[in-house]
Amino acid sequence: ESLWKQVQETHRLDSPGMDQLMGLTGLAAVKMSAVMVLKEVLLRKGRPAGVDANVATNMLFLGNPGCGKTTAAKLLAQSMHELGFLSDDFVET
Repeated sequence: ESLWKQVQETHRLDSPGMDQLMGLTGLAAVKMSAVMVLKEVLLRKGRPAGVDANVATNMLFLGNPGCGKTTAAKLLAQSMHELGFLSDDFVET
C-alpha cells in the first residue's frame, strides 16, 4: 500500500479502483504486482517514440475459489482504465 501511495503522489494519480484494491485484506503479492504493472506502464509512456520496448501486461490470477481473484482482476482493470492505460475495464473470467 505504501508503494502505491508513493507512486500516486509522485505521478499525481487518482484511481479509486487501485485505492480499493490496496484496501483489500491480504493479497500482498497481488498488490505488489499491480503497482509494478502500473509502474511499467508509466515507464513505457515516458519513453521516446523511437524506442520500442513493448512488454505484455497480460495477467493470470490463480488460486482457490473465493480467494479474491475476480475482485482483484476487476479492480486492477478498473484502475488501469481510470488512469487512461486501457480503453475499457473489461475482464475476461
